[in-house]
Amino acid sequence: MPTVQLRATLKSDNTPLANKTITFYYRPAGGTYTQLGTAKTTDTNGVALSDSISLTSGYYDFKATFAGDDTYDASTAEVTNYLVGRLPTSITLEVIVT
Repeated sequence: MPTVQLRATLKSDNTPLANKTITFYYRPAGGTYTQLGTAKTTDTNGVALSDSISLTSGYYDFKATFAGDDTYDASTAEVTNYLVGRLPTSITLEVIVT
């Protein structure tokens, strides 16, 4: 099974926000979101990395949320219909008569 980890970057006016809590979620495309591990705290660059998770191949939606605080508004970022695992293939067959 493929292993997935998410990275979120939190900024305000292009300035990284440190020590803020980001919660990560995943779901099979169109399904119900499940929290991915524990919430993480942003570093000095505003970056938080999720826990790693092994997923079966298929299409998934991913989401990162910041709940907001006394200074900053809440925000959410989402990636939808992302293929985890093997890529689809196609084959073309031709018959050549000489």
